[in-house]
Amino acid sequence: MYDAIIIGARCAGSPTAMLLAQKGYKVLLVDKTGFPSDTPSTHFLWHAGVARLKHWGLLDQYESTVQRASLKPPPPELIKLFAALSRNQAETDRFFGTDAGTVSMQEFFAPESLRRIITSS
Repeated sequence: MYDAIIIGARCAGSPTAMLLAQKGYKVLLVDKTGFPSDTPSTHFLWHAGVARLKHWGLLDQYESTVQRASLKPPPPELIKLFAALSRNQAETDRFFGTDAGTVSMQEFFAPESLRRIITSS
C-alpha cells in the first residue's frame, strides 16, 4: 500500500515523489518509459528551477552532472554498468533512487553491488 502514486517521472513527478518520500510517505513513482530514456528534454533551467534545486540541496549534484555530461566519454566500466541497467528495471530504479535519496550511493556503488548488477544482466 502506498501513500501516494505519482504518474510521470520527469520534471514535475520526480521532485514531487522525492519531497513526499523525504517527509516519510511511501511513494510509488511510475513512468511509461524506462530510464535512462531517449525522450528529448530541455537542457535549459529557469532561474526558479535553479533556486528549487538549491533549496532541495541538489544544485551541486546537478552542476556536477552537467559538467560530467560535457566531458569525455565515460570509462568502459561505466558503460558496462549503464548497459546492465538498461536490461534490469529493478536495478535502474535503485540507481535513480540514489538521486531521490531513497537508496544510499555508498550502498549502490559498492564494488560487490556493481559486480552483481553487471554480471546478472
